[in-house]
Amino acid sequence: MSVAESQAANAQLPPHASQAAVDAVKRVKERHERRLLATPGVIGVGVGVSAKAIGQAAIEVYVIQATESLKQALPKSLDGTEVKIVETGEIHAY
Repeated sequence: MSVAESQAANAQLPPHASQAAVDAVKRVKERHERRLLATPGVIGVGVGVSAKAIGQAAIEVYVIQATESLKQALPKSLDGTEVKIVETGEIHAY
């Protein structure tokens, strides 16, 4: 890979959240995880990078299919922390 290709690839990477932001969001996630997982269609909850605020973390809610009714059922934020819906499809472990 050339230097130009490497720089172009790095420019496309998402920004990273600070460790302090990730730690704060992990605490919010832990407080709400059980309730989020009880929502039909939700298959997981994690912490990722915010789609709205550079350098911030967000709670990611993994769903099989991001239907309109599921989007309405899930919060847009929790304790001031962005909630992102991530459509994964079915996940099969082997």
